[in-house]
Formats: sequence, structure tokens, C-alpha cells
Amino acid sequence: MTAHATGLPARRPREAGALRRYLCSLPLGAALGVGLLVAMLKLLALASALPPPQISNNLCLDEKLAFMRAAPPRDPNLLVVGSSVAWRHFNSPEAVRLDPAIRPYNAGLCGASIAQTEAVTRWLLGRLPSVKEVLWIASPNDFSDCSATAPSTFDVGTADRYVFGRKPTLLLYFDYFDPRVLLANAVRVHHDRYDSSSFDSLVMNRYGDGPLEPKAARELEYGALSFDPACFDALRRVATDLTARQVRLRVALNPVNPLWRTEFDPSGHALAEWEGRVSGTLAGTTARLDNLDDRFPTAAFFDAIHLRWSYTPQFTSALIAAPPNAPGAQLPQAVPDKRVRL
Repeated sequence: MTAHATGLPARRPREAGALRRYLCSLPLGAALGVGLLVAMLKLLALASALPPPQISNNLCLDEKLAFMRAAPPRDPNLLVVGSSVAWRHFNSPEAVRLDPAIRPYNAGLCGASIAQTEAVTRWLLGRLPSVKEVLWIASPNDFSDCSATAPSTFDVGTADRYVFGRKPTLLLYFDYFDPRVLLANAVRVHHDRYDSSSFDSLVMNRYGDGPLEPKAARELEYGALSFDPACFDALRRVATDLTARQVRLRVALNPVNPLWRTEFDPSGHALAEWEGRVSGTLAGTTARLDNLDDRFPTAAFFDAIHLRWSYTPQFTSALIAAPPNAPGAQLPQAVPDKRVRL
């Protein structure tokens, strides 16, 4: 039976040939795209400007994950967690100098909320059975948003496959490929990996600390405080869990710039509420609370909550010097340590 007899139009040879050429071009185009991406990644690597895979789409956080993959922790007994204040403020070389028995690993991730730090803490404790104590350094801003859509959200499962599972890095570049973001990160990443005076510095020491000593201060950056009850719930879950596991938990309240106090909390009510709510959250667990506020002058800060690296020895010694289950060590007003090397 002919196509004419069935009432269906006959496929024209020219149309059939065009379709075959189109279908054949698909794998060729895909192969060409893959080749171009691989070539671009190789060129960026040769120029020392290859950013890490965009797992969280936050260069600072992704660079820390890349560091963790390249330098896996080796049987740490102290796990430091939190946001950028944990990453920037805990001075692991100073901690080891004060107590050589300490084997710290700084897993602070910039931009992490309390809920995100909960996920990271559970993840790393599952991978690092040598940890006997968790030090959680928190700023009041970390308690502002613990929703699922909070900034810097990333998938812990993907991070685990990348850091510990040895998933090929190239596959992650394909999974999260965004050429605009990749090239924007490439422009700045080389500089930030070597300049510890840049506000966006990505310099890290072997413990995972992020030393930062800017040449100047910047705006306070953070305004009036607001608290999300979900953040305190997340902290409570971790405190309860670590109590059951018999892993020590210390929560250190990060100091705040006196200039911020003057402008946004002159009565002190907001910070007092923060401390009171954290203290109540930890009640009934074995967690210990340390408040390191009121010890650092304006000169110690380069914004509302971040300390210069030259003041981190005093910050760290306040935590290390205080005996277990005792109030935080009473130290004199902090001054910069001129001996500090980045």
C-alpha cells in the first residue's frame, strides 16, 4: 500500500537526510562541549586560577571543601565548627603551643547558619571518630536564619562524596557547571589564595584556619539582630546528641565590635537576650558556654564581628586556658600579638 493510498504524506528524502544529520550532530556537539570545558579547566589550572567545583555556589565555602579534600584531617581530637568566625578566629598553632596534646581541625565554613553547622557537625563526627571535643564558635548573626533556603546551603552528601569519597573532581565541575560563575571566580581566586590582607582572603594553614589581617577596616556590615527559633532548636539537638555520645561540646559566643554595640545595641538588651537564649538552650546537657565578649577593643575588629588574626592568640588562649567545667578565663584587655605570623 502506498503512502498516497493511506492518506499519509510520504517522507521526503531531503527531510529524512536532515533528521539523520541532526541526530548525528548531537553526540558530536556534546563531545565538543565536554572537550571545550576540559580545555578551559586545564588552562585555568595552568594559570593557578582554577576555582573549586561549585558545590555550594559560594567560593569561600567551596574553597574550604577543596582544602578538606586535599588535606584530609588526621585523627583530630578537637573539632572546631561554626561560620566564618570559627574559621577566622580559632588559632590552631596557638592552641597547640598552649597544649601540645590538642590535635585541632578547623571545619568552620563561611556563611554557615546554626542549622547548617548542625549538619556539618553530624557529618564530620561520623567521619572522624577520634574527635573527643567539639568547639562551636558562634556569632549572633549565625542565629538569624535557619530556614532550608538560607544562604550558603549545600548538600552534605555531595560534600562527603567530594571530600571523603574521592568523587572525581571533573565530574563535579560538570554537575554544577555555570560558566559565568566559574569565570568570575577565576578572576579573583588566585589573588585571594595568597593575600591574607584581602577581606575575601582564602589563605588557610594546615589546620584549616583562615588567617586574615586586613590593612584597614570596613563598614560594620551587620545591622540590628533578629533571631530564628529554629536556630536554637538546631543547637539544642546537637547539644543533646553529643551529651548522649559523651563527646564534650563547648559553645563560645564570639565578641562584638564596641562600635556595633554603640550603634545597634546601646542598652545591651539584644546581646543579653542572645546569651540568655543560648544558655537556656544548653541547659540540661553537658555542653559548656563561654562568653568572650567585652575583652576586645575596637582596634581588634575589621567589621562588626570579625577579629584581626593578630588578636586571635588571645581569643584562642581564652578558650584553651580555661579549665573544663569552669567559667571562661578572665583575661586582661586584648592587645595585638606582634609575634603572629600568617
